Amino acid sequence: MTSRKTRAIILAAGIGGRLSPATENTPKALLDLGHGITVLDRQLEAIKACNIHEVRVVVGYEAEQIETKLIQRADLGLDTGIFYNPFYRVTNNLVSLWMARPFMDHDFIMINGDDVFRKSVLQKLIRTSGDFVAVISRKKCYDSDDTKIITNGPVIARIDKNLPLDQVNAEWAGICLVRGSARARFVDLMDSLIRNPLLREGPPHYLSLIQGLIDSGLTLEYLEIPVEAWAEIDYQKDLDFVQAKIAQFDHDQ
Repeated sequence: MTSRKTRAIILAAGIGGRLSPATENTPKALLDLGHGITVLDRQLEAIKACNIHEVRVVVGYEAEQIETKLIQRADLGLDTGIFYNPFYRVTNNLVSLWMARPFMDHDFIMINGDDVFRKSVLQKLIRTSGDFVAVISRKKCYDSDDTKIITNGPVIARIDKNLPLDQVNAEWAGICLVRGSARARFVDLMDSLIRNPLLREGPPHYLSLIQGLIDSGLTLEYLEIPVEAWAEIDYQKDLDFVQAKIAQFDHDQ
């Protein structure tokens, strides 16, 4: 597989209310991690480093700021653009993902907009052989905010926020590769979930899509990375940690 045929989709439409007041006028993707470098800066640089050339960011909250940042990072030579989710205040990330559907006619990597990670993570992911591969890490214990995973040998059996803690053995890192035959199945099930009339009662999380694909028989493999190779920024304490430990994300291994 060549990375030139792979695209990147960054989901960055959310308000990030749990990070208030840091996000009162700034989207999470543009939080400063130090020396004027934002979360999005680091993600774009990691995408560039693994030879991916086409990137789309799904935006909503403070969309214009992200558009401006993409213009400012023209120095990277990436083909960038946005998909806008006008319903970002009342929908979940499945709808944001669906907004990027026109970009899914090629293989792609989906990245949560609040993830900080080593550049080597995407480089290793690109080199995997599977058509459907999630990035995971393992730690001694998991909490309510973690997107929890149960692996079964080399594959993922279950993924959800609410799984029995005595069965959980990994955590989702918010990054997933979809290519080859998995791509059509991914898009078809996503369309079905969006069309579901129950959507009126509250849109499902994109984890419903991933688990639904697993349940349908699609094998979800995983790339395991060290827990210190990435971080998700949900709360001020997460931001403080990343700002204090940002150097650890530059030690690619």
